[in-house]
Amino acid sequence: MILPADFKAPPPKYPALKKLRRLRMAQGYTQSEFAQVIGCDVVTYSKIENGRIMPNALLLDQIAEELDISPDDLRSD
Repeated sequence: MILPADFKAPPPKYPALKKLRRLRMAQGYTQSEFAQVIGCDVVTYSKIENGRIMPNALLLDQIAEELDISPDDLRSD
């Protein structure tokens, strides 16, 4: 699929999750590695990291625990 030059992706639904990329990279993980560590597929994790979907409470807790942050840090900006 070829997108027009002026295409703009819609804004993320969950902007607080956008900080995940920085936090994940600071831990030295690729998206694929991190997805495997938390037990989800890389496509789903990519959508989470880009703020397109909110993970369920269990997965959110796993992400927060692996990144050594509070789940609340991922629920709000």
